[in-house]
Amino acid sequence: MYDPLSLKLEKKQTQSLKQTQKLIMSPQMQQAIKLLQLPILELEQLIDQELEQNPLLEVIEEHEISEEIYEQEELIEQSERELEFSEETFEVLQDLDDYFERHFSETENYCLKRTIDEEKQKSFLENSIRATESMSDLLNSQSREVFDTSEELNAAYVLIYNLDPNGFLTTSLKEISVLNQIPQELLEETLTEIQTFDPPGIGARDVHECLLIQLKRRGLKNSLAYAIVDHYYNDLLHNRIKVIAKGLKSTEKSVAETISNTLSTLDLQPGAYLSDVTKTVIIPDIQIVTEDDELRILINNEYIPDLQFSKQYLNLAIDPSATTETKNFINQKISSAKWLMRNIMQRSDTLERLARKLVERQHKFFNDSHGQLEPMTMRQVADELELHESTVARAVANKYLSCDRGIFSLRYFFTNGLERDNGEQLSSTFVKDLLTDMIEKENKKKPYSDQALSRQLKKKGIQCARRTIAKYRTELNIGNTQQRKQYL
Repeated sequence: MYDPLSLKLEKKQTQSLKQTQKLIMSPQMQQAIKLLQLPILELEQLIDQELEQNPLLEVIEEHEISEEIYEQEELIEQSERELEFSEETFEVLQDLDDYFERHFSETENYCLKRTIDEEKQKSFLENSIRATESMSDLLNSQSREVFDTSEELNAAYVLIYNLDPNGFLTTSLKEISVLNQIPQELLEETLTEIQTFDPPGIGARDVHECLLIQLKRRGLKNSLAYAIVDHYYNDLLHNRIKVIAKGLKSTEKSVAETISNTLSTLDLQPGAYLSDVTKTVIIPDIQIVTEDDELRILINNEYIPDLQFSKQYLNLAIDPSATTETKNFINQKISSAKWLMRNIMQRSDTLERLARKLVERQHKFFNDSHGQLEPMTMRQVADELELHESTVARAVANKYLSCDRGIFSLRYFFTNGLERDNGEQLSSTFVKDLLTDMIEKENKKKPYSDQALSRQLKKKGIQCARRTIAKYRTELNIGNTQQRKQYL
């Protein structure tokens, strides 16, 4: 009888060749990418960490470069010759000698020189910083005055530290109960008490509840304002005055006046001004100044210390009595320090090249107080600078530029373009500014629809579709036609 073929799979060992491409990032490359995307203050902190971890690095106290720096170069070369390392291991280090010398010789070109007035201004800003009471501190102090038992205080403590920066409790009480092993009933009672604390509206679970809490605190629970928020909150968000007036059997004028005089005065973020989140200080990485009718670029390296090698450790590296292990450690730290210096220089060089390209492409914006941005994308700049687009994106991230017109995020200068009927290219930023101006000047009782705004732009020779108008309006945080309509 014929036996059918078995379908049983058997494990077998086979050999095969497969060609793949893979990018392996060295620690040095990772550091270069990290330094490039750091703003100046965070870069200063990273360098401080490196100074703590690398005993070979020291800060030059005086800005003048002494001959000791060049002596250090000789000591470094001598220490590297003391040990026989593979050529591949230190091939890169030999190429970095020129970078190292250039770092110290060109330091003055990168640093921003501060005038006496700038020194006074910086000193004033530093001295004006003062500690403020955080949201958690304020609420905990009120808890100690209200709650008596340790269980209530613990429940209050847990709830307070679950509030978001705006003072809202976005985590469910059930989840908090399970994670902290606190009865949900106790949490509900405690939260109700916390919602009576200052600032009014604190501890709410959403904006809707926040508004109701504030109205209760004002003694307006039986008012038209409370009824609007309680029963017609969604209609309130969309400014449906007629629907609200009809539902509450009131007049459109009464509803509109209540919204304008009462509801508009409520706080939508009761904990924002007390937030524990650290306020970000903006220090521009690039400064563009006008001198003799020419634009000059300054890269802010003021917060980057001048670095040098520790002479004590360099001498130890060539000490005949030093162990091989010690010399290996020192040479490893020398390599790390050189890479750090090189990557700092590369960061400054990339920012300077980027700034020059901005000045070249956006000279109308920098030279004229009413000048508009030209359309410019990161891909275009990357191609012109012969860089990868991701490199430009990292260089732009979290950085600011200071010029005569103010301080701007570097991302501000990269916009897509629209075209006039005459072929003139316009940046999306220009169109957004034009759109904002049109909406500000519209008749608030009969605001423009997105289609009407599109027609208005078309009369100016700008082809901008209705969907594009809606997109820009959303980005500008401007409401739709119904939301912008005023009834008074």
